[in-house]
Amino acid sequence: MAIGDYFHYCSGFAEFKGRVFPFVSLSRLVSMADLTHLFNNILHQLSNEDMVRVSLLYMLEQGFLGKCPRQLVTNECMTLVSNLQEFNRYTVFYPYYIKMIHILINCDFLT
Repeated sequence: MAIGDYFHYCSGFAEFKGRVFPFVSLSRLVSMADLTHLFNNILHQLSNEDMVRVSLLYMLEQGFLGKCPRQLVTNECMTLVSNLQEFNRYTVFYPYYIKMIHILINCDFLT
C-alpha cells in the first residue's frame, strides 16, 4: 500500500489531535516540542490505544525523520497513526511497530 492510498482511507487526524493534544489550539500545528512534552509528561494519562498512537507518531517524526523541537509534526503522520487498523495495513513500518509494541509491553507506565 502506498502512502497516498492510505490517506484516501483515513483523514480523521483532527479528532486525534483534539483528544491527545488539548493544550494545542486547533488553529495551530503541533510542534515536535509539543509532541516531546506530551510523550514525556502526559503519555501515562492517555488510553492504551492513544499511548500506542503517540509512540508511533514520536517514532515516525523523531526516530525516522529526526525532527528538531521547532519543526512541525506533519498532518500526514498524524493521519497515519490516528487509525491503528489502517496503520497495520501500511506494512513498511510493521517490523518497527512490532518491536515498539514489545518495548511498550515491558514499560512500567503500562502496568
